[in-house]
Amino acid sequence: MRHFKYLSFAVLLGACVTAVSNAQRKPAEPIIIPTSCDSLEAGVFRSTGGRFSIAIAHFPSQIRESATEKAKAKGIDAGKMFIWQLENTLYTLYYGPPFDRDGNPQPPVYADMENGTRKGILNSNATLVSEKAITLGKHRGTEFRYISAQGLRYIGRIYLVGDMGYQVVGAYAEDKYEKEVLTVLASFKPTNK
Repeated sequence: MRHFKYLSFAVLLGACVTAVSNAQRKPAEPIIIPTSCDSLEAGVFRSTGGRFSIAIAHFPSQIRESATEKAKAKGIDAGKMFIWQLENTLYTLYYGPPFDRDGNPQPPVYADMENGTRKGILNSNATLVSEKAITLGKHRGTEFRYISAQGLRYIGRIYLVGDMGYQVVGAYAEDKYEKEVLTVLASFKPTNK
């Protein structure tokens, strides 16, 4: 999944910095209407296209499409990033199918996901605090903890579930919100549909 290497982590971190700062002032209004494949029920957001659910009781504030016009012309979903800006925390969830941004088949490579995450943290001038192996059921994962130059704290987890790569990140400015972020990250579940 080489497109994980090119996922603009600097842009993501910049968006997180701005959003967490703004989130401390007021909740964000949704700026993109969810697709018909997305649903919200009993405090859980579900994405049929992304094949996941997560316990966030809101539709995303923003959805960013990874597919280029070439991929869209082929009818291929090349991945999306969902962004939730809440009162004191911010979450992003990126899913990447086994295609590059142009919709060409590309086999998943877990090492590329890890390396892309490390490079993104470094390129954004954040400090990597810790990295550890984790699991999600039978699926392998890695958790990264890092702090931005502005002092925001991040917990990011990557997983490869079959042919789908996932990156789930929670951001917070104050230590008292870490437990809330960990609870949301732990609620992430890949689905078959």
